[in-house]
Amino acid sequence: MTERAQVSWQRHATIGIAYVVGYVALDWASYIHPVANLTITPWNPPPGLSLFLLLRYGLRYAPLLFVAALGGDLAVRGVPSQPSLMIGSSLLLAVSYFAVGALLAGPFGIGRRLRGLRDVNRFVITVGIAPLLIGIVYVGLYVAFGGLAPGAALDAVLQFWIGDAIGIVVTTPLLLEFFERRPVPRPRVDIELCMQAAAVLLALWIVFGVKATDEFKFFYLLFLPLIWIAMRRGLRGAVVASLAIQLGLIAAAETIATKGILLRELQFVMMTLALTALYLGMAVSEREAAQRAVAARDAALNRALRMATAGELAAAIAHEVNQPLSAIGTFARACVHMIDHPPVGPPLRDALDRIGREVKRASEVIRRLREFYRTGAARREKIAPDTLIDATVESMALRLAQRHILLDVERTGDLPAIEVDRVQMQAVLHNLLANAVDALAGSAVAEPRIAVRMRRRDADALELEIVDNGPGISAEIADRLFQPFTSTKSDGMGLGLAMSRSIVEAHGGTLELAQSAAGPKDRETIFKLTLPFAKAHDYANDA
Repeated sequence: MTERAQVSWQRHATIGIAYVVGYVALDWASYIHPVANLTITPWNPPPGLSLFLLLRYGLRYAPLLFVAALGGDLAVRGVPSQPSLMIGSSLLLAVSYFAVGALLAGPFGIGRRLRGLRDVNRFVITVGIAPLLIGIVYVGLYVAFGGLAPGAALDAVLQFWIGDAIGIVVTTPLLLEFFERRPVPRPRVDIELCMQAAAVLLALWIVFGVKATDEFKFFYLLFLPLIWIAMRRGLRGAVVASLAIQLGLIAAAETIATKGILLRELQFVMMTLALTALYLGMAVSEREAAQRAVAARDAALNRALRMATAGELAAAIAHEVNQPLSAIGTFARACVHMIDHPPVGPPLRDALDRIGREVKRASEVIRRLREFYRTGAARREKIAPDTLIDATVESMALRLAQRHILLDVERTGDLPAIEVDRVQMQAVLHNLLANAVDALAGSAVAEPRIAVRMRRRDADALELEIVDNGPGISAEIADRLFQPFTSTKSDGMGLGLAMSRSIVEAHGGTLELAQSAAGPKDRETIFKLTLPFAKAHDYANDA
C-alpha cells in the first residue's frame, strides 16, 4: 500500500468512526418521548447526520448508514425480543436515507452545501416528503410483525415524519455550513452576539418559565431573536440560532408534557422555527453573496479601467510631450546654426533659455497628467485669461513664424480670473492652436491666419474661440471629432481633442466645434471653449 493510499484509508476510517459515534450519541441524546421503544421521537437528528455524510463526503459511505442505525438501536434501545425485526428496520432506514441522499446529491445537485434558495427549496421539499414515506413503511413493518399496535400507527407515522423532518432541517444545513472551508475569524468579544444569545434565553424563559404561559400563548416570541440573528449573520447564524432554540424546546419537553400540551403541537412549532431560520438565513446569505459578486465585478472593472487609463495616460503623455520636444528640437537646431555662423551672443542665450523652458514644460506636463489620471483631481489656481493665452501663444510663436501664419488675439476689456490647472489648460489651448497650425500648413490658403477671441459669455463664464481660415473639417469627421482615435491627420493619434474635452469638462466647462468651413469664401473653423470664472474676482495678472 502506497503512502498516499494509506493516508486516504486512514481518512476514510476516521470519517466513518466519527459518523457512527456521532449517530449513536445523537440517537441517545434525542431519545425522549419515544413511541413503543422505537426510533420515533419528537426530534430525531441522526438522519440529518446521515444526509450530511452522504452530501459532504460522498455516497460511498452508504454502508455505514446501516452500521450506525443498528448500533444506535443496540446502544440506546437494547436487544429486542425480535432481533430480526430490528435488523430489518435498520436496513430499511439505511436504504431509504441513502436514496434520499442520492436524490439530493444527484438529480437535485445540492452538493456539499446549500448555495441558494433554489437548493433550499429542493432540500425542504425532499425532506418534507421522504420522512413521511419512510415513516409509513417503517411503522407498517412493525405493525405487520406485531411490534406496534395498529391503533397507534397513525400517531407513530406523524411523530416519525415530523421528528425526522425537523432533525434533518436543523442538523444537515448546520453541518454543511460549518464544515465548509472558510477563514476562521479571530476570537473576540462580540457584544451583539452576547445580546443575541441573551435574547434567545430570555424568549425561552418567557415561553416556559412564566406561569401564565400555559399553552402556546407566547411562542411567537421565539421568532424575534431568530429573525434578528438571521438578518445580521445570514445562514450560518440562523442555523445556530435554530439549533439553540430547538435544544431549548427539547429541554422543556417534560414541562410541556406536564402542562398537558400535545407534543405534536410542539413539533409543528419546532418545524416552523426551523424552516423560518433556514429560508431567512439563506435569503440574507444569498443577498450578501450577490453583493460580494457585484463588488468583485466592480473591482475587476476598476482594474480594467486602471489598465485602460494607463494606456490612455501613455498616449496622452506621448501626444502632449511631442509638442515641447518638437520645440526643443527646433531651438537646438537654431543653436547649432548660430554656433556654425557666428556671432552667437544674445540670440544663442535666448534659444537656450527657450529650450530650458520647454524641458520644464514637458516635465510639468508629464507630472500633471500623471497626477490627473491617478487621482482624477487637478491642481487649480486662479489665473487671468490674458496670462494663460499669452503663455500659450508664446510657446507657439516659432511654429507660427516658420509657417508664416498670422495670429491675432482679440481681447474685450478686463476679464475676471478663472480657476484652472495651469498646465492642463495650457495643454488644451496648445492642442487647439497646434491643430489650427497643422490645418493651415497643409492647405493652400493665401493668407493663413488664426484668431483667439476672448470675451464674456455671461456673468459667470469666459468664452474662448480659436478660429482659423483653413480647409475645415468634413461633416463625417465632425460628428465624431471628440471621440478617441478620431483624427484628420494621417499621422495623428486621435487623442488630443478627446483628452482636451475631458480636461475642460473636469473644470466645469465645455469644448465644442462651433463652426467648420463650408465654402471657398470666408471660410472659418471655430472651436469654442467656455470656462467658469473664479468665485473671487481678485487675481494677479502674473498668477
